[in-house]
Amino acid sequence: MKKTLILTALLLLAGTLTFAQNAPAATGHYPHYFGLSGGLTTGYGLSYRLWDGTFGLQVTALPVFQPKELMIDVGTAGLWTIQDLQWTRFFAWAGGSGIYERSEQDYDLEGNPTPTVVTTLRAALGGGVGFELIAYDHLAFDLMFGYQLTLDDSVLGSGLTVEAGLYYRL
Repeated sequence: MKKTLILTALLLLAGTLTFAQNAPAATGHYPHYFGLSGGLTTGYGLSYRLWDGTFGLQVTALPVFQPKELMIDVGTAGLWTIQDLQWTRFFAWAGGSGIYERSEQDYDLEGNPTPTVVTTLRAALGGGVGFELIAYDHLAFDLMFGYQLTLDDSVLGSGLTVEAGLYYRL
């Protein structure tokens, strides 16, 4: 019974994907995307994405200014379409980001006055696969999974990454 249910589900999925391939792709009508994106590798913040046929480019930036703190996060990613279905696009991606942080600290951990400026630099490079879901022609939600290398104040690290974005397509 369990095998029959699984086989039926796989056949239905295969049939749906076959018919979806023959339908016109909704992902190609609107090449410009504006929205919010966040991830460990491609950065956090306001995001612009351009799809030019099979290839795409994503740029993400977030500047944060406060009286004694500054944080700038800038990231970019190259995108390559693997399969473009009616309401979904599967793609591969590779990208990176850099974060610059600067803060003025007036006191140490014991409360003694010690005016110092702390600067932190972080960088990340990575790649993986992702998918995009289209809703109501103009809304797009994407999720990207992959592997990353990070450099945080001269300390090299690596690990898995998840990136997500919500866009309005023009």
